[in-house]
Amino acid sequence: MKELQTIHGETFLVDDEDYEKAKQYRWTLRTDSGRGDIVTKTEGFRRISYKRLILGLESKLTLYKNNNPLDVRKENLMVFDNRREFAKAMTTMYESNISAEYKQGKSRNFKSGKTSQYVGVVFDKSRKKWAAHIQYHKKSYHLGRFLTEEEAATAYDKKALELYGENAKLNLPHLNPVVPKDVAKKERMEMIQVLLETVEEQQTLIETLRKEVETLRTANNLLQSEDASTGLTNSLTAGTAIQDMCLSDAANVETMKLYQNTPNPFYGRTTIKCYVPRNIKKVQLCVYNMQGVQMLDIITERGNVTIQIETGALPADVYNYVLLGDGAASETKQMVLTKLKMCL
Repeated sequence: MKELQTIHGETFLVDDEDYEKAKQYRWTLRTDSGRGDIVTKTEGFRRISYKRLILGLESKLTLYKNNNPLDVRKENLMVFDNRREFAKAMTTMYESNISAEYKQGKSRNFKSGKTSQYVGVVFDKSRKKWAAHIQYHKKSYHLGRFLTEEEAATAYDKKALELYGENAKLNLPHLNPVVPKDVAKKERMEMIQVLLETVEEQQTLIETLRKEVETLRTANNLLQSEDASTGLTNSLTAGTAIQDMCLSDAANVETMKLYQNTPNPFYGRTTIKCYVPRNIKKVQLCVYNMQGVQMLDIITERGNVTIQIETGALPADVYNYVLLGDGAASETKQMVLTKLKMCL
């Protein structure tokens, strides 16, 4: 028994005596027939099956004993001379345990005789190792070879969870517990609720601070309008200079525009839009976590700018982001990153 690969990377089994001839062609797994077949193309772009080109089975009806189209060894083929026998054998096969495992999403062993107590695991005698395979949507996945049967079964379970989710049939369910959909949805809802409450608290804090700033600005304007005594002239002059500096910075703040990211909360990617006037020399978008640690520092362009934020390695958290231009700051915004997809 030897192995070849299709042009898409699927591994299929052939007999030793057919290996040298078969390796000269480029093979692919055809699934549009409903049962799967290994085929290649001739010079005239005509598609021809492995069974016909290599094995010489002209116009013969065939079935795979282990229901695996990636095992084209002669011992795995059942050949029929008439359609009645073929249909009867097909019905028997789909009513067998092999068909039941196929419908549940389990892979079949490459050999017709089972060599493992676990689904999707077979002992490779040539390499003295345990091989793991799984099939999903008529595509077979080779998961590798392992020293122990349990390691191969664990690899199968991991891939089954990835492909089938809570519907996966596991070999070792005590090592790979499946969270039911209703429990997972409840946990997502609870996390989203916590994040939304955090955002609401932060927005309340921002509004409070904004009101305090307005109060201080009003008080400063009243002080400037009063008639000051001679002894306070220098103090007022210094205060006016400070106010001029603040107003100078405020001019940039008023012209810079920072908008709320969308979507928010988000998973994977979010978009931030802003407007940066061209008279600002240095501008950057800074993103901070709730501990005040700067996570991202993005130098932006001028004019209307759209920035794509990829989550990457950022943990799920609430983040503040602000636009800084020539030392002045825009209004602070918040965004919520969740590692759970927002499918309610």
